[in-house]
Parts: sequence; structure tokens; C-alpha cells
Amino acid sequence: MAATRIRARVVFVAAVLGLQAAWSAPAVAQDFHVDTTVEAIKGRETQELGHSVSLFHAGKTYDFIPDLSELVIFDPAQDRFLLLNAQAGRATQVHVDEINRMLQIGRQALADHVRSLRSSGKPESQAMIDALLFQFNPQFHESLAQTDRGPVLELKSDYYHYRVLCATPPTPAHGQAYLNYADWIVRLNYVLNPGKTLPEQRIKLDAALRQAQLIPVEVSFGETESVQVRARHRIYWDLNARDRELIRQWDGLLTRPDVKRVTFQEYQKSLLQMVASRRR
Repeated sequence: MAATRIRARVVFVAAVLGLQAAWSAPAVAQDFHVDTTVEAIKGRETQELGHSVSLFHAGKTYDFIPDLSELVIFDPAQDRFLLLNAQAGRATQVHVDEINRMLQIGRQALADHVRSLRSSGKPESQAMIDALLFQFNPQFHESLAQTDRGPVLELKSDYYHYRVLCATPPTPAHGQAYLNYADWIVRLNYVLNPGKTLPEQRIKLDAALRQAQLIPVEVSFGETESVQVRARHRIYWDLNARDRELIRQWDGLLTRPDVKRVTFQEYQKSLLQMVASRRR
């Protein structure tokens, strides 16, 4: 009887370790579709900030933002992003090593700012210093609860919080593909838009989701409970004919002769100018 219990425990532990390994292993190609709507929430007021379509196919992620006419293709097999702005007729690519290099420059600039605040000797600077240091190594109190809508994961701290309605993906490979892209797109967005918060906070959330073997369906986040941003994800665990046609068209755009290849810095400058003009 004791031997039976021991064998059962060994099988159970092996199964758990197998699931964890599947979530940490490189993602196998999976095809699915994610529609994302981002909203600003203040009290009872809601304002839509943007919409994107993400198609996962053949190991790549195709992410299209209609408002900016911008296509981002993440190719983890090649360790790179391809970026195309259809409106401007410009395209570029950036390797993940270059993204990490630019991230390090950003971290160094933030560290220099912290040292400058400390050297000022102003007592009122300490609160800002603490908030900036949080970006380097964010520490959250994590909780996971079951609700009528599904699992809810919360990450709370004095400086930032997340509340995430979650779902279980059909396979670990689906979850790993989604979260791997989420890790890298937040890094890319940081280097494309200098001055924003370091990506470590979102990466910490993705790590918690991996640990729980869940993916996000609705993510609410912000510095306070009353003013926050919400991202709503509608996930379809397959691609239809329209999705596949979009992928074919997007692949074709990258080879068009009227699309100008530029450096990443030139592409970034053009994108920032476009975003600034829309805000005027």
C-alpha cells in the first residue's frame, strides 16, 4: 500500500514537472487570433485608446495596429522584429540583441537620474527615488482567486497594480507563444517610445501567468485603483480564411518595391512624428 502511494506521488510530481517544463520550453508553432481593445478608465468614464489584431501563425506573430497602419512581425526563430508602416511606406528590422542593448541604455539613464536625485539631498525627492527604483526590480504581492468569470490574478504594490481576468489555453504551447510575444513586445514598445516605464513590471506579470499556466483575457493596470488602463483580449483558438489572407497580404507588403527600407532609428523617428501629429 505504501509503495502504491509512493508510485502515485512520483507519477503526480512527474506530471506537474512536465507541465511546468512545457510552459518554459520554446513555443511550438500554434495558430490563433487575438483581438485587443485598450481603454482608459477614470471613475465611470471609459475612453478607447486603440485596437490591434494579433495573428499567431507558423511560429511568428503578426500584430497590426489599424490606427497607425503599423504592422509588427515577431520572428523568434530569427530573433528579430520586422516593422512596417503602410501609410509611410517604410519598413525596418531590429534584432533582439539590439533591443536589449537599447534597454540597457535606458536603464543606465534612469539610474543616472536616480543618482542625481540622491545627490540633490532634497527630502521630498525620496518618494520619487523609491518609485523609480521599483521599476528596476518590481516586487508585488500576488494572489490568485476563482470567480464567476474565471481565475483572477492580482499583483499589488505601493507603486503599481495589475488585476487580470485569466483563461486556460488549449495547450501549454499556445500559452507559451502568447506570453513569449508579450514579453518581447513590451521591450520593443519601450525602445520605440523612450521615456516610458521600464518593461520589468509587465515581464513580472507574464512570469506569474506562466507559473499559474494561464493567459490574460482582461488586464487592468495603473498606479491607482481609480485611474487605470484596461486591455480586453478576445481570443479565437484558430485562424479562419480571412486571417490567412491577411497574413499573405502582410507578407507581400514587405517585398513591395515602393516600401522603403530604413534604419530602426529612422523608422522610430518617423513613427514618433506621426503619433505627435495625431495628438495636435
